[in-house]
Amino acid sequence: MQEKEPFKLNDNIGNIDAGHSRYGTYRRLWSAAMDNPDKNLEDAFFEYEVYLAKQAFDQQFHYAIFYAYLRLKEQEIRNIGWIAECISQKNKSKLNKYIVVF
Repeated sequence: MQEKEPFKLNDNIGNIDAGHSRYGTYRRLWSAAMDNPDKNLEDAFFEYEVYLAKQAFDQQFHYAIFYAYLRLKEQEIRNIGWIAECISQKNKSKLNKYIVVF
């Protein structure tokens, strides 16, 4: 119960920032999202997920490669959806804000 207390009913960004400060990965993702106005937290998580999936290809003979391949394909589908939405909404300025897979 004590682990969830830092995030319970936080409506202030300062409280959220203080609550995740002891988790290194989340702290880096949060600061990357807050420092860059063009990127939100969801994009930072997707980029980290792509990074982890790429790392699975560095070693051989394990099943994580298949999972990573599927996750990277899902990211490619999200990228195609993003590009299609930008084209349909005639918003070409945000067209290049997709997450690069390889």
